[in-house]
Amino acid sequence: MRDSWAEAIYRFTYGSYQYFYVFNADPHPGNYLFHEDGRVSFLDFGCVKRFDPEQVESLNMVMRECLRGDVARTWQVSVERGFFAPSGSLTPKEVFAYWRDPVEMYWGEQPFTITPQYADRLVQLRYSANGPSANAFRHLATPATYTIMSRLEIGVISILSQLRARNYWREIGAEYFEGADAATSMGMADRAHREQQSGAVSHA
Repeated sequence: MRDSWAEAIYRFTYGSYQYFYVFNADPHPGNYLFHEDGRVSFLDFGCVKRFDPEQVESLNMVMRECLRGDVARTWQVSVERGFFAPSGSLTPKEVFAYWRDPVEMYWGEQPFTITPQYADRLVQLRYSANGPSANAFRHLATPATYTIMSRLEIGVISILSQLRARNYWREIGAEYFEGADAATSMGMADRAHREQQSGAVSHA
């Protein structure tokens, strides 16, 4: 049941961002109702952030390249899209590690369990000015519009870690970053629903 709840939260959060360019930026247990059949109801939409398609694709491009293991392209896209300011004291490998190391859930052995220890490591790698990614952190030039995503990432990963969520996160992530086929029954149902809605709108 915990795994189903976790997948529902993940898909709601990142599916809204990927397909509708919007997300609820206030992820915490008090805003969720957990049902015994694995469903989750989402409450309180007082903190919502909207993006344009280009902004979503910029971050997707970085994630695609780092998850493919391409150091040079990760560096290139990160600079071109304004996430990092080039500097003689910053290496492409450091930028690659900044993006890739925290998201072991996508490249580690599958199925992968998201634990509190994993969540703590993600925060240290991604957001600590004195942590393992300190030099890369100092060279961040991320556009202000993405700032709230740190709140989203920390909030969601904290909830998934409390659930000790275990799943094939690599395959689920590939749906969003690579446009891969749905990896789970929930993913198939989600895709079918979106296609149905799209068809209804096109015939309206």
